[in-house]
Amino acid sequence: MFPVAEHAYINSATNEHKLTPFFGNYGFQPRTEWMKEREAHKPGERLYAQWIQDIHREAKRTLENTRESIRK
Repeated sequence: MFPVAEHAYINSATNEHKLTPFFGNYGFQPRTEWMKEREAHKPGERLYAQWIQDIHREAKRTLENTRESIRK
């Protein structure tokens, strides 16, 4: 029961920045179609690090915009 609840939580986008917790941490959505074949996603170290930093910057920017709009 808990793995299903955890999977549901990490795949739920928040209202503020429209990102799921999993995507915010890893930069991709967890695989939910385990029976289908698909190509592995393996970006290089620097590319991956830059990608994650961009995601975090975007999430921070949208949260700051939300905070500002609430303040108004």
